[in-house]
Formats: sequence, structure tokens, C-alpha cells
Amino acid sequence: MKYHIEKFPLMYRKETLYRLDNNGVLLTKIPYTQDYNYSLEAITSYALKNMEDYMDVGCKIKVLNQVDWLVKNINEKGIWEQNFKLPFYSFKLPWIDGMGQGLAISLLIRAYQITANIDYLNTAKKAFMPFEKQIKDGGNIFIDDKRRVWIEECPVLPAPHILSGFIYALFGVYDLYHIKLNKSAGELWYNGIETLERNIDKYDLGFWSRHDLITEHPSEFCYHEIHIDQLNALYKLSDKQTFKKYADKWKEYYNSSFCRKKANIKRGISHYKKHGVLNLTRRYIEKKRWLNE
Repeated sequence: MKYHIEKFPLMYRKETLYRLDNNGVLLTKIPYTQDYNYSLEAITSYALKNMEDYMDVGCKIKVLNQVDWLVKNINEKGIWEQNFKLPFYSFKLPWIDGMGQGLAISLLIRAYQITANIDYLNTAKKAFMPFEKQIKDGGNIFIDDKRRVWIEECPVLPAPHILSGFIYALFGVYDLYHIKLNKSAGELWYNGIETLERNIDKYDLGFWSRHDLITEHPSEFCYHEIHIDQLNALYKLSDKQTFKKYADKWKEYYNSSFCRKKANIKRGISHYKKHGVLNLTRRYIEKKRWLNE
């Protein structure tokens, strides 16, 4: 592939929030419960990270365990249904994780290139199906009033336009287009690039990046880092100077102690205004208990 991503979006940084099932497939502890479930984002991120050291026997086994799970569990609609809820988003179960679908396509294509297992390629092609339907029709695509095409990580309305989720999904689209010259994937890639190029300025707060276009608060530090990494990769793939411009700009924000402090303060104020002291306190206690139990 023509790009490299430094950070894959494992849902949570704490290792105790993950475990392996009897087949070596990653399970994730769902917030804020004691239940573990299969998270598409976590499974694919875990495999992609281990693929960096694929020649190591242990890493190879970890990768193929996840890839084989993908092949066995995709449904007839090309979806790995997610059967758990996430904080702050309201959607019916099961739901389609647009970011996870894109990451899965990237993983499956890389696995196919290494192993020549045609099942991996066929599964990657099947996983593109939700990217051919709008949210209202059971897919992950949203078309705005300017006819711009978005891939939504969370298929809800109003569409949140989560930046990192859109870009990770686009990488999967690019990988499918690049290896098989898939016409639909190619069209979605170029449409998605145009959408991002025309709208990336909306994610710039002047001192930090936004996570999405519904909430006003700055993104978490880890997501801001991911945004920088993603935009640098998009620049390499598209040669669009806009992406390089904002990657450099957001890197300057990240390196500024003033901007980092301002992002923390603004994020805290935004959460306070939206949720109130009591709800924030309750959520903090729930999170601490969830992390430690």
C-alpha cells in the first residue's frame, strides 16, 4: 500500500479492557458494563497492528485469527453487526460501524496479498456493500444538501460526520479500489476526498481539531494525534495540499502547551454545559468503576 498509519484506533488504551475468546479473537469490555463483546474496530485494529510484525509466528497467528473471524461472521448484507451501545450516541441495535467496515476491508486486502487466500478478497468486496447505500436505506452513506458524499462511522441522523471514522473508512475504500480497480470504490474514493477537501476547515477550531461536526468541543488528545496522522496519509494518496496544510497546522497546535491547555479547558466547559455537574460526576464514577473492576 502507498501509505502508512502510525496509530490504529483500538477502542481503549487500557489492556485490561480486552481479552481473547477461545479462538484467539479479541473481545472488548463495553462501557460502562462488565460485558465483553466483539468490536469490529478493536478486532481489525488489533490485527492491523500485529500485521506490522507478521513474519513473527505469534503475530501471524493473531492476525489470521481475526481475519478468519471476519470471513465467518460477515452477513449476507456485507455487515458485521455491532450488538452493543456506545455512550453519547443513540442508535438501534444492531448497528453498522462504518469505520470498522473500512478497517476490515484494509485488513482483509492486506491478508489476501500475503496469503493469496481468495476468501479474504471476496469478503473485502462484500464488506463494501454498506458503502453503496445511504443511512436511510440501511447503509453508511450520507449525502448533504450540496450533494457531498460522507461515510458515517455511526449511521444516525442527524449525521455526526466523525472525522477519524470517515477517513479510516476511506482508506478501506482506497485499498479496494487500488487492488481491483473497483469502479464503485473508485467513485466513492474521489467523492469522499472532495467532501473532505471542501469541509476540513470546519473541523479547525483555531487551536485544536474537532471530533465531529455536531459537538462543539475539541477532540481528545489521542484523536487529535490520529487526525494529524490521517491527513498526512491522505496527502500522500491524493496529493491535495489542503490535507498537508491542516496536518501541519494541527501539529503546531499539538506542540503548543497553550493550545493543549485551551483544548482541555474548552472540552471540560462543553461537557459541563451539555451534561451538567451531576451527570458528569455520575459518568466519572461509572467510568472509574468500569476501568477498575
